[in-house]
Amino acid sequence: MAAKNPRGEALKETRVIEIIPQRHSVLVFDDTKLGDALKAMNASKLTAVPVYHRAEQGHKHSFSGWLNMSTIMFYLAFGKFKDIATAHGAAPLFDPNVKWNDQPVGELIALNPENAKRFEVNASDSVSTLIEPFTKGVHRVVVKRDGGDNPATNELVTQSDLVRWIFHARYAFGETTYTQRVEVADQLVGFFNHKPIVIRDTETAIEGFRKAAIANIHGVGIVDANGVLVGTLSASDLRSLDAEHLRFATLPSIEFVKKFSPASAKPVTATKTDSLRTVMQRMLEHRVHRVWIVDAENKVVGVITMSDIIKACVHGAV
Repeated sequence: MAAKNPRGEALKETRVIEIIPQRHSVLVFDDTKLGDALKAMNASKLTAVPVYHRAEQGHKHSFSGWLNMSTIMFYLAFGKFKDIATAHGAAPLFDPNVKWNDQPVGELIALNPENAKRFEVNASDSVSTLIEPFTKGVHRVVVKRDGGDNPATNELVTQSDLVRWIFHARYAFGETTYTQRVEVADQLVGFFNHKPIVIRDTETAIEGFRKAAIANIHGVGIVDANGVLVGTLSASDLRSLDAEHLRFATLPSIEFVKKFSPASAKPVTATKTDSLRTVMQRMLEHRVHRVWIVDAENKVVGVITMSDIIKACVHGAV
């Protein structure tokens, strides 16, 4: 008889609903104005909400995609930059009270490539169903309750939820595997196969957002003239912006994060000799999706994302 695989058993036997923390649910319809959607997100401290197409009476609302900070990043990087006044006082080229905040969110969600991968699971499904979307770079999945008939009862499960569960599920994954060093795990799953993208601290935030959007990633490192890591610029840094503040995206990247997201000026790092447990712990403590791997001079030599950690789980490195 083949020996049981505790890792596989845990993935199959744990229900999706069991790993979701209690959180306030917000959903918006595709005709909702962006300004109103952002107000609702900020009030609930959310960085993403599901968008539904409003159905006619007697029919079900259908899931259209996600409105998240990456959507806003793509919109800012390629949609409205030509209309943004600079932070240094150039004549405004758009009405900040109309053009940006009044954009229907349904017209924006197609900007985010992640919305082309629409995954939905049932609350009673096993955690193993989350592996496919989360290893493909999807960051959140709709969880349907009550058969999914009522969007108001649906929830979401995120990469962070899965990584948190992996981190605490040592009964299944084995204590010794968490102490494996980054450089050893890299040989199994190729953490550093993707080259980290960085920008100079003097480059504008909009240039950084464009580089991230072109690479289809959510964040870039900020380095000084000596190549030392001094910050992170990510889509999440846009959470506090509204139309009035869009012009500040023309500030140098390091000034932008210091002004709107001070925590991003203190990048979360680890070294190749740190354990995977350390990397996961820092991700969860600092609520970030990436940890920069640096050398003794604090220069970037790699980056590990939550997608990487989940891939490591699949391949047995964790």
